[in-house]
Amino acid sequence: MVDKELRRMNRTELIEIIYALQQNERSLRAENEDLRRQLDAKLLRMKNAGSIAEAALSLNRVFEDADADAQAEVDEAAERIRQTETECREMREQAAEEIKRQRVLEMADVPTEEKVAAERERLQYQKRYRQTIRTTIYALIVVAAVAVLIATMFLPVLQVSGSSMEPTLEDGDIIVLVETGDFETGDLVGFYYQNKLLLKRVIAGPGDVVDIDEKGNVYVNDELLDEPYVTEKALGESDREYPYQVPDGRYFVMGDNRATSIDSRSTAIGCIETDQIVGKVIFRIWPLNHLSLIR
Repeated sequence: MVDKELRRMNRTELIEIIYALQQNERSLRAENEDLRRQLDAKLLRMKNAGSIAEAALSLNRVFEDADADAQAEVDEAAERIRQTETECREMREQAAEEIKRQRVLEMADVPTEEKVAAERERLQYQKRYRQTIRTTIYALIVVAAVAVLIATMFLPVLQVSGSSMEPTLEDGDIIVLVETGDFETGDLVGFYYQNKLLLKRVIAGPGDVVDIDEKGNVYVNDELLDEPYVTEKALGESDREYPYQVPDGRYFVMGDNRATSIDSRSTAIGCIETDQIVGKVIFRIWPLNHLSLIR
């Protein structure tokens, strides 16, 4: 049996093979003893022959045949025994080597105390790391939930749509409003109009008198309004008669892009009521390169 086959065998299989070879050796020895007993029986029968000559001849032939057969069988049995012994010896040596190799591998697989300590530390680190990740995620979820709650209740977040507030606010900007009931001239506010949320600037409050000339100059209570947020003045879409007094509980609002904005100058929108106002624009959060307070 070759080494390659022996490597596939485990210790139990090797021991079973050795035991089988030993049993075969004992069987051959027993067969040899049986042949010798048969030879003795033949010799006994020759002694009982009727005549001395026949007995002598028979005995001579029997001895010759028996000797030849016995010698051949003995030689064959001896050869088989030698082969068996050789195979057994080789298998014992190979089995011993295999057992020794397996023991060496088993000893190599046994971790040292340093390795056990390092592995334990690694597992504990992984556990702490996972706990930290979970805690961080839970904290972020809570913060996000609180932020959403605050934004919903106190700080609405809106996205600008259109160009009526250019250049102060541009299309796509994301802004934050604060809910308040105190508004002054120049404040940017968001208000509902026909299920839409519009953004305009407060020009005058309840009881104020507004006047706008053909060039777009705005006067509040006969004083020219300073409007640094407007880049190009225009009368725009206006169908009112001026001067115009703002009714109680209402605000006169206009967009910064005076040429295109539709606002309180048009009777279609008119002055807005306090209940329509969602809040005052205070901060722009998007795009990031335009992050700033809104005035």
